Amino acid sequence: MCGALPAGAQTSTQTLSPTNLAFGAVVVGASSSPLELTFTSNAPVTINVVSVSGQFGPAGGSCGPGVVVGGATASCTVSVVFTPSSAGAQAGDVTVAYGTAPVLSRRSALSGTATVATTSTRPEPTTTSTVPRTTSPPQTSTTRALPSTTRPAGPSTTLGPGEAPPETVETTTTTSTTAPGSLLPGPPPPTGRSVTLDATAAGGRRSGPAGIGLTLVGTG
Repeated sequence: MCGALPAGAQTSTQTLSPTNLAFGAVVVGASSSPLELTFTSNAPVTINVVSVSGQFGPAGGSCGPGVVVGGATASCTVSVVFTPSSAGAQAGDVTVAYGTAPVLSRRSALSGTATVATTSTRPEPTTTSTVPRTTSPPQTSTTRALPSTTRPAGPSTTLGPGEAPPETVETTTTTSTTAPGSLLPGPPPPTGRSVTLDATAAGGRRSGPAGIGLTLVGTG
């Protein structure tokens, strides 16, 4: 029977897991942390190529061209990063090709969202400084008018050649007023003394036996 497997023959099985790998949101121009996929085989196979499409890229791993999986090594890994260059939802895949005649492959889907960085501007607080206004009390100016004294002008005198102008002499007159009945200032008259006036004319004779006595008493 053509195409029938011999008794006891084992079917070769290869897998690449997970079959869907999501990276989440990544800012445009940045790179995500690497995520890993695992390729396994229950029979020896040789890997031909590992390819990554879309805005994703390989980031290492143990799978690569010429690596035999399914013999001494049952599996190998593929690391992938998401590096978006434009905003929006992005999709890609990882393909591991292996074997000869025919070449087989296993594929896993990749997804992620590219975002645009936003700049947050924090407004600076505005401080208004209020300076208290000081009002000075009004200044009061008092002007005292002094009496104007006008001295009458004297007669105009025309001086001849070589003559000096006459000197002006100011005369101050002091008037003393004495109340009636008061004595002028001076030394007080002697107290208790008697003055006798002789009424007889000089060279004449007394008309009587005695002269006329007059006593003056003054209060100083």
